[in-house]
Amino acid sequence: MIHVVFAGFSSSIEEEEERIASIVGRLGSRLGCTFSRVSVRGGRGQLDAQLAAHRGQDVRIMPLLVQEGSSYQLLLETGCRCGRPLLAGSHDIMRVASILSSTLERKADTGHVIVAHGREDGPVGQLDALGRALRDDMRLVTLKGAPGFDAHTFTMRNLVVVPLLLTFGHHARNDIARSIVPALECAGHDVTMMECGLLGISREFEAMFMEHLEELLS
Repeated sequence: MIHVVFAGFSSSIEEEEERIASIVGRLGSRLGCTFSRVSVRGGRGQLDAQLAAHRGQDVRIMPLLVQEGSSYQLLLETGCRCGRPLLAGSHDIMRVASILSSTLERKADTGHVIVAHGREDGPVGQLDALGRALRDDMRLVTLKGAPGFDAHTFTMRNLVVVPLLLTFGHHARNDIARSIVPALECAGHDVTMMECGLLGISREFEAMFMEHLEELLS
């Protein structure tokens, strides 16, 4: 029996996670899997407690993460087989850039601020590559580490803030909505924030996530 633990930073189950839950459930019943949910906010202790409840099973961890970073490293250290984050390679990077381009409409005097998590201890290669692949009206910034965020470097008056996060959880609701959006407004921009994660923006992101999950289960 395979038991899949979905691991992310937010402890609540958001709307877009619930939308894929039915698909995951059907996949699970077909393959004989069971599922549970854990947040990495509690650190290794919370993870170990969750995994101990399924001792004796084939436990695999599916990250609710876009990039590799400290949270993903924590999952790898459990010794369980782990799935890949959304940006796991060059094909994924180009696919994400393509989905964003086809989903986010280009408008006059409007820019898109793509906000990723980043990491404090150094640049994230996948994010650097994605930033170079984005359309010219899109700019990738990070909450932590390079390239960082500066509200005064944007020239377009209208800005659409897009969380580069799978779900609209802790980082989106707190770090982006309560910090980045007000900073852009104070810099004189008219700001709209997309109040959903990538799983809520396009079914194509949902399809990418499910492909990574099926790879973990294969």
